[in-house]
Amino acid sequence: MKRLTIVLGMVGFFAIPLLGCAKPAELRPIPAHPFSRWVESLDAGQTQLEDVRSQFGEPDVIRQTVQGEKIWRYVFREIAWPDDDPMRPIVSSDGTLRKKTPSPLALLRAGIGVVTNWIGSAVYFPARQERPPRTRPLPATVHQLEVVFDESGVLRRFEYAPSDGSARVLMKR
Repeated sequence: MKRLTIVLGMVGFFAIPLLGCAKPAELRPIPAHPFSRWVESLDAGQTQLEDVRSQFGEPDVIRQTVQGEKIWRYVFREIAWPDDDPMRPIVSSDGTLRKKTPSPLALLRAGIGVVTNWIGSAVYFPARQERPPRTRPLPATVHQLEVVFDESGVLRRFEYAPSDGSARVLMKR
């Protein structure tokens, strides 16, 4: 018994300092959206219409002036998720979304919901109508970009205005 106590004491004596040497996992913040860097690459008089379309996608609003200029407007909202938000999406290192593993209580709640919905649809007529999904506002950086092209499709000028605002995100049911 005395020998076991000595061995455990020696293991503890060497193990405790080694545990203190372990590094905590480094959390890297998700990089900001590259919208502002894309805007920096625009060059009035040089950038073509197709280059802007390939970089930013289809515009939200398209207008044409009497002089033949094309005006494209883009609005992008970069959401600032709070760190303690339970609905914050989990993004893996390759940028794909991962689903949270549900707790046993959440699985039980979902099962009870399926059963009660089935009973409700069997008993009540007419069937219950679906409600539109609920949303909630979150703080966001609103990137607004207006690009103006001349008749030949060359960028004439652009206006970029990032501002603080909000974005509406879907709430899970």
